[in-house]
Amino acid sequence: GNSEYTAQYSAPKGQISETILSDGTKVILNAGSTLSYPEKFGKTRQVNLTGEAIFYVSASKIRPFIVSTENLQVRAHGTVFSVCDYPEDNQASTTLCSGKISVSRNNEKESHLHEGQILKYEKATGTAAIMETDADEVISWKDGELRIKSMSFSQVMKIIERRYDINVHITTAAYNNAVLTIKFLNNESLEQVMEAISK
Repeated sequence: GNSEYTAQYSAPKGQISETILSDGTKVILNAGSTLSYPEKFGKTRQVNLTGEAIFYVSASKIRPFIVSTENLQVRAHGTVFSVCDYPEDNQASTTLCSGKISVSRNNEKESHLHEGQILKYEKATGTAAIMETDADEVISWKDGELRIKSMSFSQVMKIIERRYDINVHITTAAYNNAVLTIKFLNNESLEQVMEAISK
């Protein structure tokens, strides 16, 4: 908790919320996420994120925009990018949609991302990898879509818990090694989603 973060904005589970910060930066928060930020930005524009959000950063050559999470620090000037770091997830990531960002972990050396790249950080091992991705797909949750690409069953359940504000209890080991790829394009109900997964 940093003392200059005087304001907080949250998206409850089951909901997506949008806000505009004092510098004009637009932020879309995914379900179960919280953004802490100062009422007014000083020399740097620094915010703290728990969960997942897309940032449409208003351009400023002199004042970088910095998003800190528990595991990552993402620095941008005028870009569109997303950051995902939920405490209950095994992985933290940041995806660049347009512009430029640089990412560091615990103030280590910065990595620079190009458009259409994602940096994935494995919390257990402390290793990070940068790879090409479909950035539009990564942020498609903002339009009510659910796109899941080769994800473990337990990770998919965490996403569903946040999206529908429910608790999922898995009583079978049948899915332990399952890897899922799912695409839902129009705000399906929980029943439809679970039915498709259990097939």
